[in-house]
This record gives sequence, C-alpha cells and structure tokens, in this order.
Amino acid sequence: MINNELQSILDNIKKIHLNNKEISEKILKMKDEIELKFGEVIENKLTYKIDYETIPELNVLAIDGGSYRKIFNGIDAFIIKTSGVFCKYVNGKLVNTDYLETGRPKIFFSLFEANEGNIYVGLKRNMEEIKTAIEGFKKFNPDIILLDGSVIPHNSERPQRDSQFWNEYETLIEYLKNLYEIAGNKVVGCIKDSRGKRFLDIISQNIINLNEAKFTNDTIFLNYILKYSERTPVFRFSKGEHYILNDLNAKNNIFCFYFSAAENDFPMRIEFWCENDNKKIIENANKISKIMLMLCKHSRYSVPAPLIEADLRARVNEYDSERLINHIFNSSGILFSFMKRRRDNRPF
Repeated sequence: MINNELQSILDNIKKIHLNNKEISEKILKMKDEIELKFGEVIENKLTYKIDYETIPELNVLAIDGGSYRKIFNGIDAFIIKTSGVFCKYVNGKLVNTDYLETGRPKIFFSLFEANEGNIYVGLKRNMEEIKTAIEGFKKFNPDIILLDGSVIPHNSERPQRDSQFWNEYETLIEYLKNLYEIAGNKVVGCIKDSRGKRFLDIISQNIINLNEAKFTNDTIFLNYILKYSERTPVFRFSKGEHYILNDLNAKNNIFCFYFSAAENDFPMRIEFWCENDNKKIIENANKISKIMLMLCKHSRYSVPAPLIEADLRARVNEYDSERLINHIFNSSGILFSFMKRRRDNRPF
C-alpha cells in the first residue's frame, strides 16, 4: 500500500518524465531542419548515424584504477591499484589478450583533512593510471587507448598553487602532456555516468530554452533524443577559460560527444584529444564511434569490453585491504597515529 506522500512523489516523477518526453518529441520532429551554430560545436546537425563496420584489425589498450582509503586517528592509509588490458581483434573477434600490471597495489600514508584526502587519492590514482597508459602505449603501440573517465583531471582535483598537493598536480599534468605527445588522437576517455550539462547549454543556445524542462543532465536529455548507434555533434570541452586545459596547453585540443552504443542503456560521454582541425576532429569522432559500436556487446551496458576487463582487474578488494592495513596496525605496537578511530573501534 502506497501512502499519499509517496504517491505524490511518484506522480511528480511521472509528470516530469511526460513533460520531458513531450519537449524531446518536439525537438525530434524538427531534427532535419535544425542547424547548430552556437556553443562551440564542430558540426551543425543534432544527431549523426554511425553504421556498424567490422574492423579488419584493431589493437585496444584499456586503463583503469581502483583505490581504498582507511582513516586512523593520526594518519590516513591509501591503497591504489591500476591495470592495463591489451586486446587484439581481427575481423571483430578477440584473438589475443595481454596484461600490463603495475605489480602489487601501492600503499601510501599521510595525514589530511577529510576533503584533502579525497583530492590526494584522486591525484595519485590518476597519476598511476596515466603512467600505466604511457607504459602500455610504448609496449603495445595500440590503435586506441581507452581511459575510464575523463581525459583531463576533474576541477575538484586542481589544488591551489600554495597547496601541499600542487607538486602532485604538476606531476600529473606532465604525465598527461607526455601521453598526448606520444599517443595524440588515440587517447579516448569514456565517462560511464556523466553529470555534465554542456550539451543542454548547446540546445538552449540553438533550438529551445530548456528552462521549462526538468532534464538534470545531458544523458537524461539525450536518452530521449539519440537512437541506437547515433551520436551527437562534436563540441569543445569548454566554451570559455578553463584552468586545467590551460595547464595542459590543450585549450583547443579536447573534444566531446555523446554516443548511444547500446539499445537499452543511456548514451555515454566520449572525450578525446585531437589536433585543432575540424576535418580531423570529425574523422576521429567517427572512428571512435565505430570502435565503440564494435566493442560494446551488451544491449544494456554500453561500456567497451576491454574497459570492463580493466575495471575488474583494477578493483581493490576491501577485505584484503583491511587485512593488510590491520597487519600494519598490529605491527606498529603502541604508535598512537595508527590507533583506530573511536567510530571504527566500538566494542559492540
């Protein structure tokens, strides 16, 4: 039995869905007449159909990382693990797999405030992932490098210049510059659950003001718009000044689009590095889309198979992590820095 309050919430959700669907249908009806001009778009159509093609030979390197954090009274412990998976495909079939492991998970110790620890582990994890990507590129020379997540650090991971993390951030930036330099337009980021609203801004500037709609992000909106094997036009990562792009000297080199690679899943945001040449940008977007279409085999999960494997191998097992950290704790004797927090040490 659903009470009145819950029923009201459900009715409101249904109302939002029907309203969004109505607005989306209006946009789809005039899709062929739409010409995008504003918002730093590289192409001017609303959607582009990508035809499936069997690629004769394709070498893929997928990179992912996992992390675990344990907070003691006087110190924090961080465990980070990265994995690189190399897959060779011939005529669409997997014929060989190789692995680039970074050895045992790495453990770091330091003392931070709660939010500082999140910044630190994010920087360290990204750093290890990009180091693994560079090593994997040199070893396997793949046709494409798939990163789990963005091709640049998140804004929240850029510390102030006087921060204790600035050196780690600069090191990460140098690793990324190195990766772009040696791999160029082979570097591709797959954002599984994007919360971005960049494409909503483009629609509002070019077609219809979406203030009356309740689209919370791009993927919710595009789930109504994109059909299977369709992508959006390519657009620039940022429409204005962006500190991280400036740090990377890549203001005009990072591009994005959304692509529906599974019939029953939300579109995925794709980011890639490319020379600032419209023809090359579009060619690269089409090439990436065809690769994604070939690698995403599940109708309800639009993540490339090599990236799924990299994710599984990079996961940090919580039980094993706890055992390792407890061993360090027990070996520390009476070092109060390693004393467990009261909330983690209750006798009941």
